Amino acid sequence: MTLIPRLQTTHGMYRRAAFPIVNALADLQFSATQVFVYNAVTHFMTHLHRSAGVFWTYHLMVCSTSMAMQPFFRAFGLVFRVFGLAFGISAIFFLHILRYDGVCQGAVGRNGVMSF
Repeated sequence: MTLIPRLQTTHGMYRRAAFPIVNALADLQFSATQVFVYNAVTHFMTHLHRSAGVFWTYHLMVCSTSMAMQPFFRAFGLVFRVFGLAFGISAIFFLHILRYDGVCQGAVGRNGVMSF
């Protein structure tokens, strides 16, 4: 730990909530660039409707999903000290979330009743 954070923690000027906020803001430019390149390739490669409104709506949805999932994976990184274990457990949780979401969306019939 460097001198400045050590002095800030001893004087009570360190806020634990500031770290995740600053971390998200620091990752924003890198994540936005990666998501933009991914969206540009996949949007035009899959021949989606070629209009600016459709592309930017698609980009907004994928970027917001990416930014929402980063804390999910970071939480597993904080809980588990070993990268392989954190990666495996978070992948299992993520797959179960996707599967549960797909089952719930597919199970609701036309009249709004669950049909298994």
